[in-house]
Order: sequence, then structure tokens, then C-alpha cells
Amino acid sequence: MTEVVPLADGNVALVCSATRAGERLVLKLNPRGHPEEELVTAEAAGLEFWAPTGGSVLPLDQRDARMTLLLERVMPGDSLDDSERPWEEKLEILGALVARLHDAGPPPRSIPTLDEYAALWRPDLADDPGLLGELDALVATPGDDVLLHGDLHPGNALRGAGGWTAIDPTAIRGDRHADIWALICPQAPAGRIRERVEIYAAVAGLDADRALARARVRAAAECSDWLSRAAVARMR
Repeated sequence: MTEVVPLADGNVALVCSATRAGERLVLKLNPRGHPEEELVTAEAAGLEFWAPTGGSVLPLDQRDARMTLLLERVMPGDSLDDSERPWEEKLEILGALVARLHDAGPPPRSIPTLDEYAALWRPDLADDPGLLGELDALVATPGDDVLLHGDLHPGNALRGAGGWTAIDPTAIRGDRHADIWALICPQAPAGRIRERVEIYAAVAGLDADRALARARVRAAAECSDWLSRAAVARMR
């Protein structure tokens, strides 16, 4: 392995470009002892599972119990986030990419479930009985079991030779309507929320009402300040 150079600052991992036998690759190093290590190591399993769809970056090698990954380098690799497309068009691209990943079939049972992850949100929703009840209703009617990307926003979609490619998943299995990070991404413009949900849901093959419910609950759980709660209120 030669020419190992950091690409960018990640939220968790150190991501570098590298060369092996003349081929340009990506080396991703996750820290050991991460509090969500089970989710971190599920990334490799998720990428392996999605490989036949052509919708995600290909894993080439791994070590350190799947905490260190060698990945395909997507070329030219421009992110959807950096494009000048309107947000509605970005939602259509992400929705189509999500649908492609979901069509891979029943996910490996070894991958953590959405319900296990969502249980951690309950304390954050404790002061809002309506949202807590909405979470309970979603859990009680889980829908079909697919492998979710969990973090598919415009920065995690790169332009490759064959189209758009997903990277950096938080691979988790559960209700397909929970793959809604594009709807609550910090870069998403405010306003016209229902319209944007319907655009995304139509392309992704989701029920718009259920996708909106998932977005409300996750937005509230992810952020506890009053501004985010105001944003959740606008989703109702």
C-alpha cells in the first residue's frame, strides 16, 4: 500500500486515498472502542450485501474485525452535495438510490435492527407524549425487513462511471420508511416539507405518511434543542 493521504475529516473514521498495485483505492480506519461499534462494523457486511445492486461502493478487503476497510475509489467521485441541482432533484436521485439498495432482498440477520437502535431514542422523546406514541405505533407495525443505508444524504452519494453510488452507510435492518435522512439532513432547506416528502417517497417506493412519521420521530430524537422541535412541529 502506497501514497496513503487523508481525504477529508470524517465524523468517526479516518478516510484516506491509497494505491495498491497501481489501483487507486480508499482506506477507511474506524477507531476501536467506539460506543456504537456494532453499527460501525455492520458497514462492511452491508456493502458486501449490496454489491450485486451496483448502488454502493465495493468493499475490497478488511481487517481488525471489520474496523479497517479497503474500498473501491469512486471516480470521478463528485458528491451530489457539491452539485448545483435543486433540492427536489437531489431527493429524486437519493430516492432512486435508496430503492435500488432496498431491492437487494432480505438482509443478513447478523446486522443490528432498527428497533434496537430506536429504543435509545425514547429518553429524548419522553417530554413529548405525541412523538413517543408515534414511535410506539411505528414499532408495532414494522413493515418489511430491508437493509437500510441509514445516513443517505447528498454528501454520501458520489457520481461514478455507472451513475450515483452510495457510501458511508449506517447499515441497519428494518422498515424501509426509516431511510429518510435526506428529509432531515441539516443541509435540507426549510419549508415545503410535505411536498419534499412526497417527491422522495414516490421515487423511493415509500408511503409518504409513514415516511413523514419516521422523519418526525428521528428529527426529534437526533436533536433536543427547541429549534429542532419547532422544525418537527412544522412536519405535523
